[in-house]
Amino acid sequence: AAEKYGIDSEKGRAVMYDIAVQMGPGTVDRILAQVARPGMSEEQLVSALASAADSQATNDLQSRGYDMTFTRRTQILNDASLTWDPMPE
Repeated sequence: AAEKYGIDSEKGRAVMYDIAVQMGPGTVDRILAQVARPGMSEEQLVSALASAADSQATNDLQSRGYDMTFTRRTQILNDASLTWDPMPE
């Protein structure tokens, strides 16, 4: 999915990895297919991916009776130790 959508930064890969671990790799593909629009930058796409995954996780928790809001992927986007620079190959 990373290559297909041009996600090659540290932040982008960290968000994708986090979603795949928590929600399964198929979820990454499904959400990317839903949120991707022509002309989006990597940052816009990954932000939309993070927001959609956090919303889904929040809805899943709340449907099971937990009064929680999930923001882990948004926290990754705000992590100053990660960059939008491409990962080394």
